[in-house]
Amino acid sequence: MKVAHTENPPYRPTLPKNSNKDYIGGMETIMYDCLNEDPQNRPNFIIIEKRIKDSTGISKTHNVLDALLRRMEQYANNLEALVFERTQAFLDEKRKSEELLYQVLPRSVAEKLRDGRPVNPEAFDCVTIYFSDIVGFTDISSQSTPFQIVDLLNDLYNCFDEIIDRHDVYKVG
Repeated sequence: MKVAHTENPPYRPTLPKNSNKDYIGGMETIMYDCLNEDPQNRPNFIIIEKRIKDSTGISKTHNVLDALLRRMEQYANNLEALVFERTQAFLDEKRKSEELLYQVLPRSVAEKLRDGRPVNPEAFDCVTIYFSDIVGFTDISSQSTPFQIVDLLNDLYNCFDEIIDRHDVYKVG
C-alpha cells in the first residue's frame, strides 16, 4: 500500500542484509528496477524471469524444492569448508601456544599442566646458574641498526641453545 500511495520521495522497501550477498544483491536490484518511476524503464516479465534465473538458478521449469535443496547443499558445503578452515586456524594457534609453553617450562611439566595433572616439585643435586653480559654492548648498539642488533642477539642465543641441546640441560629464560 505504501508503494501504491504516491509519496514524495516515493516509498521503497528494503531487504534485510543477509550472508548471501550475491543472491540478495541480485534480487534487490531486480526489485528496485521493477519499482522504477518510469514504466518504460521497468523490466518486462521475460527479462525479470531471466534475471531471477541468472541470480538464483531458479526458472519456472525448475522444481522449487530441487532448487531449495541445491541451495542448502551449497550452503552446507560452504559451511563445511568454513568449519575446516577455522579448525585448522585453531589447531595452528594451539600448536604455537604449546611450543611457547615448552620454551618456558620443561616438556614434562608443561604436559602435566596442560592435562590438568598436579606437578610435584623436583630437587636436583647439581644446578648451574649462568649470568652473562655482552661486554661493549652499549657501544655496539650505538653504532648498529636495530636489525643488526637483532641479528647479533639471534646468532648469540642460537649458539647458546645449540650448546645447551648438546649437553641435555634445561634453560630457564
